[in-house]
Parts: sequence; C-alpha cells; structure tokens
Amino acid sequence: MKITLVAISAILMLNITACSQKQTDDNNDVIVLDFSKSIQDTAFVNEIDKEFIVLSGEPSNRKLQSLNKMIINKNNLIAFDEKNVNVYELPSGKYLRSVSFFGRGPREYSYLVDVSVNNDNIYILDGATNKILQFTMDGTYVNFREIAHRPIESMMVKDSGFVLHKPFINAPDENIKSSEYAFCVTDNDLNVVDSIEMYDEFYTEMGRVPTIIEGEDKAFANNIFSNQFHVFYKNKDKRSKTYTVDFAGNGINKDNIRDFNKFFSPDNKGLYLFTSPVIVGDWMVGNIQENGKNRKTFFYNMATKELYEDSACFKGSVIFFGGGYFYAELLPSSIGANGTTKHLSDAYDNGDFIISRFKL
Repeated sequence: MKITLVAISAILMLNITACSQKQTDDNNDVIVLDFSKSIQDTAFVNEIDKEFIVLSGEPSNRKLQSLNKMIINKNNLIAFDEKNVNVYELPSGKYLRSVSFFGRGPREYSYLVDVSVNNDNIYILDGATNKILQFTMDGTYVNFREIAHRPIESMMVKDSGFVLHKPFINAPDENIKSSEYAFCVTDNDLNVVDSIEMYDEFYTEMGRVPTIIEGEDKAFANNIFSNQFHVFYKNKDKRSKTYTVDFAGNGINKDNIRDFNKFFSPDNKGLYLFTSPVIVGDWMVGNIQENGKNRKTFFYNMATKELYEDSACFKGSVIFFGGGYFYAELLPSSIGANGTTKHLSDAYDNGDFIISRFKL
C-alpha cells in the first residue's frame, strides 16, 4: 500500500513551516497520454488472465458495507469500510478476524479514515482524534500515538516514518498558503523531512480527497486537478518522485475548474486524473475523467507506448500491486462479463466484495 513505533502518548506537533520544502524539477518525469490515438479495445481487458477472490465468511456485524481500501501482506488481505478493519486469507478470501473496533476506548477508533501496513503491523488512522493505532497482523494491540495538527485524511507507513496527506477542502483561496502542504514525509517522530505542495489552482466546490494507493514497496497519490501524481517509496533511503501527465492538448482547462457550469458543460472535453495512476512493471494503469462525468480506465505500456482504454473496469482507488500481481475491486457493471461466472453474481447478490487478481 517496516517500522516499530515507540509507545508514547505525548502529542507531537507537525512542523508546518518545514513543509515549504518543494520537489525539484529534476525529480519530475512527464508522461504523454494522447487519447486521440488510444486503442479502444475491450478485448485487451477481457483477455487478461484473471483470478477472482470473493471476500466472505464475516459475522453479520463485521460484514463490510463498502470497500474503501485493500492491502496485501503475504497471505493476508486487509480491507476496511467506515467501521471495520478485516483480515482475509489469500487466495481463498475467507474471513480471519477483525482488528480493533469502532468506539471511543483507548484501543478503538471513532472515525476510521485510513489503514496502512508495515513490517506485519497494521496501522489505523482515526480522523476524529488523529490517533494512529498499531496492531500486529493477528490483532494484538501494540500502542498508539496522537498527531496534534489536523486534519490528516490519508497515510502510509514507511520504514523510517510516515507519509501524511493534509487536504484543503472548500478552503477559500486566501487560506491556502504556499507553505502548507498536500503531502508530507516525516520521520518516526513526525518531524517533516520532505513535502509536496498543494496545486494552487483549486476547484473549491468539488472537495474530493485524493487517496494514497498503497502497494508492496511504494504508494501513489495525485494532487487535485494538477495532472501530477507522486510515488512514495517505503524504503527509507528513497525519496518521493513526481510524474506529470500531459494529455497532448486535451487536458482540463484550468479556467473551468472554478466555474461549475463550465466544468460540467458537455462542451468541456478536458481530461484529468480521476484517481492516481499506479506503475506496475512497464505498465501505468489508472482512471481519467472527462468534463467531470465520463470515467475511463487506461492501460499504458511505457515501453511500447501503446495506450489502451476501456470503460471503467475497476474502482480506481481500491487497488493494490505486489508480488507480481495487480489487484482491483470488481465493479458491479463487470459482474457477468469479462470472464466472470454465475457464482460471482451470486456472491455479489449476497453482498460480498469480489477482487480481481491478474498479471499484465
């Protein structure tokens, strides 16, 4: 989507001034995606050799109502919704246990925001208190720490600290200062060591929070409407890297971002990154959106420069990559198609979530 935390309960302040450190231009690669020359070939997606994993067996009070994120750790799949953090066995998808519980106790969370995994430990971010709870994979409580500065809406745990996302939702422009950040990399004591600033053109009525998409050894996240996405490495010796997507003249018109009617106008064909792409081997996979409405999934081979597009075949923020595999939540629109079978339709009707696992 590692580290051992020292048990402390003292409130640690983030040094926001230090967040003015900015990524340098030599750490920014440009990737050109020209969708006027893309291959609109659904057979490409259909012919990918896939396995399907049904998440099932939970007690009724632990059954997921949504799938907000998933992380693979060895033979475990960790998934969560608004109230539950569940661990499932791979490749069977059988429910094993829940980690921590919804509540207001010292080992509980009251607003489940994000989950990260590092060194066989599960970290849970409580958005109500900005409390980070640490558990072993078998559900044993280890410790917690509190972050005084709020809000933090996403996190990833590295070998040497944290990656934290601090959003500015519906904030007036004058309140967005150059020293405030979108993403910060911290050490184990939550001292900021690197940061990426928020894109300064900001559509204040959308209020969409980018999610950190976590993989086996790195994670990806994008800034809102900047057509930039960032890779954060779990290895303590690697710094973050930024990519910019060039839509070959078909990118979103930045002037339309602040005008609701222009942005959602049928005449606006501007493209932007709906969720962060991820890079798996030679492939970049992600979702784009056109004029705020039409979403597409793309597969771009960075070696051959071939660009495939398809109607959205997976939920862009609920994916994982590792061990040579790409995992994605199977959307309801794909049930009964793309090689799926009746037992998957039955599983979906039962309220179970289905994960597609494949190699590109």
